[in-house]
Amino acid sequence: MTAAPDCVSNMLRRLLFALPLVVTAYILTASVSMADGDRITRVEVVSESKNEVRLRVSYLYSGSHGADVFVSARMAQGEAIFPYYAYTPGRVKTGTGTTIVTLTTAASAPALFTSDRLVVEMYVGGAEPFLSLPFRHLKTWMRPGTALQPVVTLVQPTGTVPAVPAPEGVEGDGVERRIGADGSVELRYPDGTVKHVFEGGMDIEYPDGRSMHPRYASAQPPTPPGAPPDTLHADWLQAESDELLDIIRTLVAGDEASVSSYLAMEGPHRSLYERIDLRTKTIRFLLTP
Repeated sequence: MTAAPDCVSNMLRRLLFALPLVVTAYILTASVSMADGDRITRVEVVSESKNEVRLRVSYLYSGSHGADVFVSARMAQGEAIFPYYAYTPGRVKTGTGTTIVTLTTAASAPALFTSDRLVVEMYVGGAEPFLSLPFRHLKTWMRPGTALQPVVTLVQPTGTVPAVPAPEGVEGDGVERRIGADGSVELRYPDGTVKHVFEGGMDIEYPDGRSMHPRYASAQPPTPPGAPPDTLHADWLQAESDELLDIIRTLVAGDEASVSSYLAMEGPHRSLYERIDLRTKTIRFLLTP
């Protein structure tokens, strides 16, 4: 398929978990161990906004570094920690426990910037961290006090979005992506494998004739707000919805039959919130590894 243009890479970076009105929480289960038994066992994003992420961190602390121990969080791009952070640390007690860390953008931050991971660290007050856990969390941050309207202007497709590295597994991966008449996503891989991805599972056909039909259950998503947004927020939501459709169009390499199939499945009667939710799900299906 034709490689996605650089502007889509930027839109994809903003897409994942950058819609706090639609998706506001997820759970990462991870474990980082040290010889003395200290570890971070779980990180939960419990709330998120344009300039803040609130984390619940579960840990096991042996007490080997004393009583003045805390958990912090920072945003990063690859291996580089951004200097635009401020956080409210969570105190750590000896034994098994949980603590809350709030990560925000600093007043010196740019009006808008994107990170691709968060780094949770355990440290002694006034000293360097002795335990660190990075994990992927794509997010566009906004400086506190930044007006909403400039963000609407920035996120609308203009053809001048700065180029950024493409997300792993998207550009140049050789996968042909299509959307069928029933709205299901079809993925054709270079080795001949074909996947049909839909809500609740997928059908996989391998080139040697084998097939698999995994099914799964998903939690009921939050109910979209019933009341229509005010004019300012409606403009912002419409810009988001339009960009999501542009991403779908690019992922299917401009195949208008696929775009038409998607729009027919979406229908004309969904609210802005529902369209954003459905387009987000479709993009995730199209990006199935």
